[in-house]
Amino acid sequence: MKSKLLLLACLCFLTKLSLGQDKVITITGDTLIGSYDIQRDHRNMEFLKFEDVNGKKDTYKIYRVKRIEDKNGDVYEPIQVENLITFGKKIKEGYLSLFYYTEEGSTVRYNHSILVKADGSSLKVPGIIGFRNGVGKFLSECADLQAKLDDKVYGKTDLDEIIDEYNRCLDIRTNQVLAEQTTKIEQTEVKKELSDQFDAFRKALDASSIANKKEALDMFNDLADKLVNGESVPSYLSNALKQAVSADSKLTSILNNLLK
Repeated sequence: MKSKLLLLACLCFLTKLSLGQDKVITITGDTLIGSYDIQRDHRNMEFLKFEDVNGKKDTYKIYRVKRIEDKNGDVYEPIQVENLITFGKKIKEGYLSLFYYTEEGSTVRYNHSILVKADGSSLKVPGIIGFRNGVGKFLSECADLQAKLDDKVYGKTDLDEIIDEYNRCLDIRTNQVLAEQTTKIEQTEVKKELSDQFDAFRKALDASSIANKKEALDMFNDLADKLVNGESVPSYLSNALKQAVSADSKLTSILNNLLK
């Protein structure tokens, strides 16, 4: 009983330590709890100074950090801005995410906006002039959205709606691709199963003592081609083959399974 109470007390203590602390997730999947500070080195490259709950200090280069979740609920991730890798403050998340970032050499933090796709490609959010053209080309995978930009249905003040619509579009496209892949896998599995049953039928036919084996094999090959190609098997063909192999129970069983 005492050991259980001690364990509960330890868990409560660790929970309290976690509250009000920042969380840093590294690219290796480690989760660090403590406090952080983003700084720049002499080459103007950002890095992370980190102190854990025990007071241990360490530094992390930007490419070693996957994500920062601070105690205020803000999220920061490394992003590519032209030739610079910098920490971006994530504002919206999805296939297309919106980040605020600090322009190189600027003393004002997170004062510029950038759109970042899931593949890492990005576009600095253009000004009013050139916004529709620039964003439309960047998001050209979604023709309906691009048309709305071309037709001036959307403008710069509709950035949130643009991001949401693009993410819905990509979600539909992704689900379609997954469905097609699943169908292909299922078709491959079906063809493999059919192939195994075809082989079993041919071996059983070769070993059987039924009459007119050659005629039965020709009918079966015709039936097999139709099954592989997803075509309907004419009743005259299936009935004729059933009649031809009716004297052999093994052949009849395999054929009935194929025709289910």
